[in-house]
Amino acid sequence: MKEKSQVSLEYLVVFSAFLSVLLLFLPLYSNLYNIALFALDVKQAKTFSQDIDFAVRELTVLAEGSEKTLTIKPLLEWQIESKANQFHVTIKSKELEREETIKTSLNSTLILYPITINKETSLQLKKEKGMVSVKHY
Repeated sequence: MKEKSQVSLEYLVVFSAFLSVLLLFLPLYSNLYNIALFALDVKQAKTFSQDIDFAVRELTVLAEGSEKTLTIKPLLEWQIESKANQFHVTIKSKELEREETIKTSLNSTLILYPITINKETSLQLKKEKGMVSVKHY
């Protein structure tokens, strides 16, 4: 009976050591996860910027009152805005204390007030008075 308890105790010590080693690597895995999340969101924001550019180009040749809806699903916090004939998407990672801005030149004026997005959001683009306006919901 003493041998069985000795074996059980040894297994517990080995298992505890294994868990301790895993806990040492946890911050590394967490940081790696946050870096991957940020990289994926930057790639998604670049694609979204290209989609906005294409939609604006498309709406400029269509009739007045034409609409197009785009849906975005950011993983982190995004701030989108329009300045002059440029569309800006800024991706922010609080965990990494890092941000990246993607700027896309547009061929038409885009009326968009700065908004912050951190969940699935739809943007409705509409051609009005020769310009493209954006509403989000």
